[in-house]
Amino acid sequence: MVCGTPGIEKKYLSQLIEKLNEAFGKHITDTDKVAFAVHVSEKLRADIAVMDQVQNNTREQAMKADLPRKAIQAIAGAMSSHQSMATQLLSDEATRDIFITVLYELLKKDAGADLLEQAR
Repeated sequence: MVCGTPGIEKKYLSQLIEKLNEAFGKHITDTDKVAFAVHVSEKLRADIAVMDQVQNNTREQAMKADLPRKAIQAIAGAMSSHQSMATQLLSDEATRDIFITVLYELLKKDAGADLLEQAR
C-alpha cells in the first residue's frame, strides 16, 4: 500500500496514471498530469452536491448528474495554471471523458495525495 489513505493500492494508482497518460500522452510529465487532476478534483470536492452524487451513486449515475458540468467549470477555472492540459480537455470530448473518470475515482476514493506520491 501507498502511504496516505489506507486501502489505496499502488496498482490502482498506476491505473489512474495510465488513464491520464491515455488522455494526455507522454509529452506532459506524470507529475504535471496528476497535479492537474488533483487540482481539479479538489475544486470539485468543495462542491457538496457533486460529492454527494459521487459518494452515493455509481460512476455511470454520477456521470449523468452534475459531475461532468462542474468538472468542465473547474477545468476552465484551472486554465491559468494548467492551460495546455485544460485546453486539450476542453477541446477533445474523448480526452475529457477519460479525465472525468479519473476525477470520479479520485473523489470516490480520496486518492489525490496517494496519486501524487505515485507519480513522483
